[in-house]
Amino acid sequence: MPIVALDNVGFIGIVDDLPSHQAPLGAWTSGQNVRFHQGGVENFRGHSQVFGTPSIAPNWLLPHIVGANFFWLYAGPTKVYVTEGTSHFNITRQTAFVDVDYTGNLDLNWNGGVLTGIPILNNGVDEPQMWNPPETSQKLQALSNWPANTVAKVIRPFLNFLVALNVTKSGDTFPYMVKWSHPAVPGTVPPSWDEADPTNLAGERDLADTPGEIVDGVALRNALVIYKENSIWLMQHIGGNSVFSTRPVFREVGLMTSDCATAYGDGTRHFAVSGDDIYVHDGQNSPQSIITRKVAGHIFNSINSTNIARSYVVANYPKHEVWFCYPEQGEDTPNMAAVWNWDDNSWGFRTIPPCRFMAKGVVDPNIIDRTWDAQNTIWDDFNTAWDTKNFNPALRRVLMADGTNTKLFLADDTNQFDGVNISTFVERVGLPIVGQDRTGAPIVDTDAYKQLTAIYPRFEATTGTQVTIRSAMQDTPGGAVRYSAPQTFTIGVDYKFDVFDSGRLLGLRVESAANIHWKLTGYSLEIQKIGSF
Repeated sequence: MPIVALDNVGFIGIVDDLPSHQAPLGAWTSGQNVRFHQGGVENFRGHSQVFGTPSIAPNWLLPHIVGANFFWLYAGPTKVYVTEGTSHFNITRQTAFVDVDYTGNLDLNWNGGVLTGIPILNNGVDEPQMWNPPETSQKLQALSNWPANTVAKVIRPFLNFLVALNVTKSGDTFPYMVKWSHPAVPGTVPPSWDEADPTNLAGERDLADTPGEIVDGVALRNALVIYKENSIWLMQHIGGNSVFSTRPVFREVGLMTSDCATAYGDGTRHFAVSGDDIYVHDGQNSPQSIITRKVAGHIFNSINSTNIARSYVVANYPKHEVWFCYPEQGEDTPNMAAVWNWDDNSWGFRTIPPCRFMAKGVVDPNIIDRTWDAQNTIWDDFNTAWDTKNFNPALRRVLMADGTNTKLFLADDTNQFDGVNISTFVERVGLPIVGQDRTGAPIVDTDAYKQLTAIYPRFEATTGTQVTIRSAMQDTPGGAVRYSAPQTFTIGVDYKFDVFDSGRLLGLRVESAANIHWKLTGYSLEIQKIGSF
């Protein structure tokens, strides 16, 4: 019987916007907790708790390096703490040694960044805060020289300036306003925000040429990309009396909510989420949709529109991915990540703990306890080398803020979700393959009836790793899928999965729910054409 090989099964990812029989042959039609990486499809690594138990439920994160020390600031609606990896310190603002709680809420999450070595925090309702100097004994303070009776929905560092977006002054809202400070000397905060003072470079202007409020700003090369609801502007330093130029570059696409855009790769492009699309752009050429005819319907039909503003994105550099984290229908907090690999333009999906925020930064490998006494995993399931660093300190890893369970998690660590085995599957249905031509290319015939007798999967995993495989047959395009009984496939021992089923369209499903890791790089199908009827 002809054997048809399908390789490079990790370069397209999941495609479920198209009818399954029209999807590219190397695509998958469904999957959960699988990613597409370096030519294969693999089950996601898990996450494990780090830094002990946070002192408050963490809903926002900001990493900061001070010399040889790496800090993580974490915030809830009313308080802010910092950890250096072992201890947790309250840095909430105080008066007479008593905390003065902030007045944020779960829908007014923090934003900010680090300007000239000083962390800046803003929640849109209280005075912006600074951690200056950044020491564990130092409490947050009101940002020096910030104008009175003024708040901004978003504040971002840019060059040596601070830029405030969507500003309210004395109760009057200016949703199109961009306001910038005088530049700060390294190690200090801006000395002035007075746009009327001709002796400094502070200024402000409205971006009123396009409709919609300002949502966020994210640096891109030498510009600050300012995202409005329905357009994108570039802000660039030009000096002189104007200080900055601001101009609209894209008038037909904007940003869904704050924290839904990020630079990725070499930093010359942005990944961004609008109200009905996910796209990439370089600030010059037209934005390109990366979900159209792939997973657009899957994502936007499953988002809880009531809590859509709680969505966010994070770049996962070690895996060359961006995660779009969002709450599914019926969920209050993001519980799902649509994961885009920027090398292959492929999509996978990962369930996440109820995290209000994630950020990339250094997690010191020396604080993760890999000693014998600290382990609670049975010997056969342990997959970490003893007495070795689990991470490269130079890598930017993803830290998860689980405010529901009051935990901080390191992503892509271990093969379990906080000690619980991961349920994973990837599936392809609707394959119309009937054989291959003389060059080895698959022959497609939707009408022909076929007999599938064997599947030869090609895995990369530790010998003895076991997954479950089923065949998936259909008699008509879009018809009901007939699954075979599940069979255990032992990687490194078994070489094929025997099948005896027929239909016009073929398929397979790979599943696992154990403390394991596997990668599927391709498979072959043993097929016999029965006839066209």
